[in-house]
Amino acid sequence: MAESVTPHIALRLAIGEAGSQSALARICAVSQTAVWKWLSRRKHLPAEHVLLVEKATGVSRSLLRPDLYPDNLEVAVPTCRVACDPAPASNAYHFSDNPAGRTAAEAPAAMVDRSPIPSPSAEVRA
Repeated sequence: MAESVTPHIALRLAIGEAGSQSALARICAVSQTAVWKWLSRRKHLPAEHVLLVEKATGVSRSLLRPDLYPDNLEVAVPTCRVACDPAPASNAYHFSDNPAGRTAAEAPAAMVDRSPIPSPSAEVRA
């Protein structure tokens, strides 16, 4: 029966491939003490370092962090495409709070619409 590789053993393999705890620490841009703590406390390699360690040492991400990168992950490929209307996206400036992105005709109206204080001209018209 083959023994499965635990994340702790995978971390030890990565240290061996890097050459030392200090070398792995340089790869991860952390102190050697941090790497020692990962080992002595049997902690997982932090997620932000997994891809760097995999690239530098060749130890698979699925061995280092099987909880984040499962080996048997199946990704569903989309079977249909959804068409989108590009017209509303092209008028994105209409959603801006900044009147600078509006057309010349819309900018003054936008300033009046967004003012928290009623303008005197609005009261005169009423």
